[in-house]
Amino acid sequence: MLSKLLSIGIKYHPQKPIATIVGTATSVGLSLIIVIFGLTAFDHSPAGAADMLPGEILSEPDPPLSAVDMIPSADTMIQREGPSRIFTSENLIEFDESNASLYLEFGFIEVATQKLVINEHSYNLDIYQMDCPLEAFALFSLRRYSGAMPIGNLPYSFIEGYYGVAICNQFLFQLSPHNPSPDLDNEWSTILSKALERLGKDKIDQNLTSGFPFNRLPLAGRLPGTERLARGPIGLRAALGEPKFFSWSVGDAIRAVQIALVMAELRTGSEHPKPVKQPWWVLSGYHPQVDQDQRLKPKTFVAQAVLGDMINIPPIKDLLDEAHSALSKTIKASYIEKLEQGILWSRSPNSHGCIIHRGGDLLFASSTMPYDPFRNWATNLSAQQ
Repeated sequence: MLSKLLSIGIKYHPQKPIATIVGTATSVGLSLIIVIFGLTAFDHSPAGAADMLPGEILSEPDPPLSAVDMIPSADTMIQREGPSRIFTSENLIEFDESNASLYLEFGFIEVATQKLVINEHSYNLDIYQMDCPLEAFALFSLRRYSGAMPIGNLPYSFIEGYYGVAICNQFLFQLSPHNPSPDLDNEWSTILSKALERLGKDKIDQNLTSGFPFNRLPLAGRLPGTERLARGPIGLRAALGEPKFFSWSVGDAIRAVQIALVMAELRTGSEHPKPVKQPWWVLSGYHPQVDQDQRLKPKTFVAQAVLGDMINIPPIKDLLDEAHSALSKTIKASYIEKLEQGILWSRSPNSHGCIIHRGGDLLFASSTMPYDPFRNWATNLSAQQ
């Protein structure tokens, strides 16, 4: 297991939808979704039935929408070409062999794919259905480019090059043209609007990054639009991205802690009839400082492991020891400072990092700030329990 976890790799292709996964990994981050149904007391007596309107007794709630239900119906503007195809977890590898493990780690249910024609331009529309909106956002966050502009009024959407991506509720929509279209923006908006007609406005207007688990991140200095979300080793590796986002030393420490969490869950998994689940990893960019003219100072990147929903949490001291061991392999001991609530280190005058035990979670940060201001920022965060 440990060798498989360490063999995970990522290769980025600009024209492919998700970071292509190279290597193998065992998916242990199965999501556990608890749904609480509201129960209403119905009066089944004759008097109670008499108070109902005609037809109410036999009425049933609408069935949940699936990915194929979200494909736009054919009309005078949009035409379907060929049949819809549906792939579930059992045959997902036939649809996307490279990314199947990543999708399954994020609570994948099914993907429906359909060829559409609008204004004589052909598109492939792929609609991914996930267990919950957060898992749809997690996939979207791995796709989103810095500075990507949303499509219309949808906050979680963008067009990049020749394809568009959007999420709404638990669905992720991906549209790619067969040939470049000069009217891609308008045609994508039309197709997306038709696809979303069956969802209510409350689903479209969801503000995912203001609630759990994003509310566990520090608020001050956080850069909107930089949030990434992961759960499990494959998604985390993709979310960490290239060294320009997180320094190698922070990445090594994060991976060491991730492996410790995975192994702890595996050791206790046999005691629980339900699948174990890994913590949410929430990542974001920050500008913790401004100068006297209120200009933003060098960037800091934060990854926070939200540990509260794990079945078994190893002692925080053990996790910090794992991280310290990983850091010691690449950083001189004299450059590492142990704190009561974590670890700080410096690789160079413009490269620092920290691990802070904060409110029951573990926060990792990589920064180009000067060391003393960075140390003050980190220690202040550790006091916010």
